[in-house]
Amino acid sequence: MVQAAVQVILGGFVGFVGGIGAVWAQQYIAWRPQKRIELRRAVFDEALNALAMYEVDALDPALQAKSAAANGMRLHVELRLETKVQMQRARSQVQAFFPEATFEAFREALDAMVGLNYIPNTEFTEKSTKALKLMAVDIGLL
Repeated sequence: MVQAAVQVILGGFVGFVGGIGAVWAQQYIAWRPQKRIELRRAVFDEALNALAMYEVDALDPALQAKSAAANGMRLHVELRLETKVQMQRARSQVQAFFPEATFEAFREALDAMVGLNYIPNTEFTEKSTKALKLMAVDIGLL
């Protein structure tokens, strides 16, 4: 009788500890790394979107014709507000979630000259491709 009670208590304890172990393993071995991968993939998508929006705005003749001059000075490239927000958002996210070398490559791509006066925009294309490849390697796509 006592032995049966001890076995029941021990069985319950082992079940409880095993359950906690399974939850811990799921949290730290499976879920967290997967969430990190998903987050970095979302940042990659944001960065890709920012580069695309920048290039589309810079090569839009109608948008560039609307560029207003302030005190005789004009922006090199006129961008929509949405594009400016997307570029800054992507810049911050890439800096936060990727290595410094990857961020520098992305920053250089955003700072590259792109516009109607520079067709073909080889500098922008080369730098954006380099940045995207580095990000793809960092998240395991390449």
